[in-house]
Amino acid sequence: MKGDKIIYRSYIGIKHYYTFADITRVSERLDGGYEFYSGKKKLFRIDNNLSDGSKLAIKLQVKQVPCDKAGMTVDKFTLKTRGVYKAVSAMSVGFFCWMVWVMIEQNETNIIFFRPMLALAVISLIIFIDLITDRFSVNGTRVTRRRGLIVKKFDISEIESTRLKKGLFGEKIEFYVKGKCIAKVSTNNQPYDLLDKRIRKEHILRKR
Repeated sequence: MKGDKIIYRSYIGIKHYYTFADITRVSERLDGGYEFYSGKKKLFRIDNNLSDGSKLAIKLQVKQVPCDKAGMTVDKFTLKTRGVYKAVSAMSVGFFCWMVWVMIEQNETNIIFFRPMLALAVISLIIFIDLITDRFSVNGTRVTRRRGLIVKKFDISEIESTRLKKGLFGEKIEFYVKGKCIAKVSTNNQPYDLLDKRIRKEHILRKR
C-alpha cells in the first residue's frame, strides 16, 4: 500500500493496481484470509499467512467499507463444525469400516477384535453424521439449532442468559430460557466470533 494506492501481485507475478475507492466490500474468510470486492466482482484475495489482509481490512473499515465474515453478518449467520474436525472424523470412519470389511472378507468375524472394531466403526459414523449436521443459525431474531434429526427453534429475545461450560470435547456455550438450557453449541464452531458479537449486541447476561 502506498497512500490510497494498493498494489497487488498475483501468484504468477502480475501486478494489479487499485485504490481504496475501488473496493466496496471486504469479506473475511473462515480460514482467516480476506477477499476484496467491487460490487459483486472479486478483485483479489489475501491468504491468512499474510498480515497485509487484516491491515488493509482495518483501513477499509475505518473508511466505512462494509466487512462481513464469509458472506455472513452479525444479524444473519450459521455456525458449523470446523472442516478439519469433519475431515479427521471422515478418515476415522473410513479406517474402522475398512478394518471391519477386511475381517469379513477374510472370514475373521469370530476373533476377539471384530466386535470392538465394529462398535468403533458405528460410533465413528454416528460422530461424523453429528458433525456434518451440526448447525446453529441466526436469521434476524430467529434462532435455529440443528443437530442430526433434532431441530429447535426459538427467538433470540427469549434467551435470558448464557453460560460457558467445559466438557470432554471442548468448551460449549449454553443458552437458557426460564432457567432451563434449551440449546448448546461448541465454541470451536465457526464463525463463533459473530455469535459472541450478537450476544453482546443483545445484552444477554453471561453467567460463569
